[in-house]
Amino acid sequence: MRILFVPNVPFPSHWAGGIQTIVEELGTRCQAAGHTVTVLSPPLLRVEDAGSSSLRCVYLPIPPYRRHRSRWRRLREFLRKPRGAKALENFLELWRPDIVNSHLSPGRNLVTLVHACNSLHIPLVESLHAVAIVVPGGIGPDPEIFTTLQYVTALTAVSDAVKTSYERVFSAARNAKTIIGGVDTAGADSAMPFLRQRPYIFSAGRLKLSAKAVDTLISGFAIIAPEYPDLDLLIAGAGPDRTKIERQIVENRLSERVQLLGPKSRLELWSLYKGAILFASPSRVVEGLGLVFLESMACGTAVIATGRGGTPEIVLDGETGLLLETDNSIELASKIRYLLNNPTLIRHMGEQGRKVAALYSWDQVTDSFMQVYRFCVAMSQWPDNFGRSSGDRSKPEFPF
Repeated sequence: MRILFVPNVPFPSHWAGGIQTIVEELGTRCQAAGHTVTVLSPPLLRVEDAGSSSLRCVYLPIPPYRRHRSRWRRLREFLRKPRGAKALENFLELWRPDIVNSHLSPGRNLVTLVHACNSLHIPLVESLHAVAIVVPGGIGPDPEIFTTLQYVTALTAVSDAVKTSYERVFSAARNAKTIIGGVDTAGADSAMPFLRQRPYIFSAGRLKLSAKAVDTLISGFAIIAPEYPDLDLLIAGAGPDRTKIERQIVENRLSERVQLLGPKSRLELWSLYKGAILFASPSRVVEGLGLVFLESMACGTAVIATGRGGTPEIVLDGETGLLLETDNSIELASKIRYLLNNPTLIRHMGEQGRKVAALYSWDQVTDSFMQVYRFCVAMSQWPDNFGRSSGDRSKPEFPF
């Protein structure tokens, strides 16, 4: 099978997030199974951001769809095609994938990809990663974009929370298959704990304060720091708000105890997870799912997370970690203090977390996606499965 993955950000990159991890792990396993895999990626903005991957990458921007009003029907379709759309269609026609798996957010770029795949009768799987936020008057800035989802061949969701959020505004999302991301348990088991003279709390994520509440984490640590003078906080990751975070560390007089590690490799992360007393990563947005929590749990480390979105589906409050109700440094400090004062509970959560993480191997994730791919490829062979807006034939339910 010829499989084309379309991530939402340049691939591979040192800024890798959950979607990039899913594409890398899924693509690598599909390739090992004998499938031909290519990643269609937006161009890298800077050479120094490039990461490494065994997957073949083609760098081609997918232009945003723009709607133009015209009274001339002959010109309408031409006018609707943004610059670069023809290049996308040419690539798809030349490489001719059996299946396209999009990890784009529902938006104008996805509309362009859907138009291209439908015009060439290539089945398209759209993987939903973020919770659909309902705002007055619809979803997001342009609710009409979400109607495009009726033209994809299949939908997957990274958590039940994501699936449910889309069901409220797009009834066909009830057919989406929930496939929770995986974790490399073998890599976690083989890693050696990070050796350090002083114990530490660990956090990992992009340093972008509009999404990750790193500032709340630092403020919470500042509250409990005097009580635990031998404890430090290590934070891995890079992002646009590093300077602001560095300033906050200095202002709180924590320069000797809070360390920004920068981006780390997967092997380095395993060691850091494993050597930590606990892992904490509060979020400012409603996340679809946080793979960092599965990774930490696979290393037997208790976690503290924000209890919204899909995170509670893998972080079981009181069993594998603790969930925060608000973005509040006082609450976070209280949760950290509670765990530090209960080492037996930390060990229990670590043991339970390892059991939960074992349920989500990348091999299982790959098998689930391959089920969807095979169904879509078979479905594309049936008559009149594209251009379903006529309503002559209804889309069959998934047989799984």
